[in-house]
Amino acid sequence: MGFQWGPLGNVVGIVHIDGAIAPTGPASARRIVPVLERAFTYPNVKAVVLSIDSPGGAAVEAERIYRAIESLKKKHEKPVIAIINNVGASAAYMIAMHTDRVYCAKYSLVGSIGTMIDGWDVHKAMERLDVAQRVYASGHLKSMLNPFLPMSKEADEKAKQLVNQGGAIFVADLKTTRGPLLKTDIDYGSGEIWAGDDAKAIGLVDEMRPSTR
Repeated sequence: MGFQWGPLGNVVGIVHIDGAIAPTGPASARRIVPVLERAFTYPNVKAVVLSIDSPGGAAVEAERIYRAIESLKKKHEKPVIAIINNVGASAAYMIAMHTDRVYCAKYSLVGSIGTMIDGWDVHKAMERLDVAQRVYASGHLKSMLNPFLPMSKEADEKAKQLVNQGGAIFVADLKTTRGPLLKTDIDYGSGEIWAGDDAKAIGLVDEMRPSTR
C-alpha cells in the first residue's frame, strides 16, 4: 500500500486509496496522510496521483485526507489528480473532488454523494423472547441508536436531521469544488451512483481514462 519510489529522474507519485475508508485499515487517514507527505516532499515527484478504488466510508477520515492534500498543495504546489478505478463513491469521491482533475474508466462507478446512519432494530425479536434491556441514559436522545430499544418519533426525526444536514454539506462542498461543471437539472444529493460516461456528462469527472491497475 502507498507510495512507491520510481527512477532517479522526475516521477509521478501514486498513492493508493483502496477499500473502505475507516479509522483502521489501509485507507485510513493515519496511513494515507504520511504517504501523501512523502509524495509531496520528495523533490523528484512532480505530480501526485490518487489511485482510488473504494466504496467510501467515514466522512471524517476523508476530510482529514483531503485537508492534508490542500495543505500540502499550498506548500509544494504540485498538481494532484484522482483516477477512479472500479469504484469511487461516497467518502472516496469526497476526496477525489478536492483534487485538480478527476479521471475514471468507462465502467467505473462514481457518486453516492450524501451521508447515512444505519443500525439494527431487534427490539421486537427480544419482545417475542420476553427479554428486555435496561438502559439508563442522561438525556432522552442519548440511547437513540440502541438496537435493543424501539426508536422514538423524536429520535427518528433527529437521525433524519443529521443525515440530511451531512448530505447538504457534501452537496455544498461539491458545488464549491466542481460548480462550473455541474448541471442544473441533476439531483446530486440523491445518493445515486453513475457509470463513468454519465459521471463525466454531469460534471463529476473531467476525463475518461483506462484504469491505472
